[in-house]
Amino acid sequence: MDTTTPGNSPSLSQDAATDAAALAFRTGMAKIAESLAGAHFEIAPHGTLLAFNRAAVPALNPILSPSREPDAGEIAVLASKAAELSDGRPWSIRVRGEVVAAEIRETADKHHLTVASQQLLMTKGLTAEESVANLSPSVRLLAGAEFAVFGEIIGAAFGVPAEIVSQVYDGDVLGVPDIQAYVLEHDGTAVAAGVAVLADRHVAIGNVATLPDFRRRGHASLLTRHMLQVAARSGCIAAYLHAGDAPSIGLFQSLGFVPRETWTMLSAF
Repeated sequence: MDTTTPGNSPSLSQDAATDAAALAFRTGMAKIAESLAGAHFEIAPHGTLLAFNRAAVPALNPILSPSREPDAGEIAVLASKAAELSDGRPWSIRVRGEVVAAEIRETADKHHLTVASQQLLMTKGLTAEESVANLSPSVRLLAGAEFAVFGEIIGAAFGVPAEIVSQVYDGDVLGVPDIQAYVLEHDGTAVAAGVAVLADRHVAIGNVATLPDFRRRGHASLLTRHMLQVAARSGCIAAYLHAGDAPSIGLFQSLGFVPRETWTMLSAF
């Protein structure tokens, strides 16, 4: 029986699998904004998302187009709305590809979003074997009320205040069944964390991080495998993530993720 599914599927073209992941990314970001008190989100007629989560991180306040040919006019309209909503908070424009259309660049420049950064979209098909594999006893799902634990681990791992993480991943958001924060525990202490967002039969893997003193022990791999297995049991057929550096790309390639395309983010810093 062929258990390969979208992400690296022989029955689904690479372009179609990548397009499906891009749409799931938009849906997942909208789901987070919909769950967060005080956030604003809308999807414009041609599919561009504005998800303003009032976060201190521009990537979490995005104008996001899942299209291979983003609608520059739609992005310009949403950029004006984002500027009105910002109240000094950073926001971004996120599009597919390494080359950003001139019209979108003009909109970004108008709003002082002059810094371009790039991440690699990677996908992986989930298999029947993953749906029945034994789950790791050292990984556990956090309840919404434990949002501060997630914030502390992610904050310490990335070198940012825990409050910045908890601005978005608060108790309401982590109380949503499809937004799942996990920790990996070593001798009873949480030393790694990550989040899985389920949408459109896809799972987004994000913020996988290990505390500095516990790195290079396989914790991130074990945690990611666990999240993939839970997603497969929940009916997801593919996983995706964005990786920004060589160590992360190598880690996720070792877990079966395949590089698909580059995404570009335009922000003020």
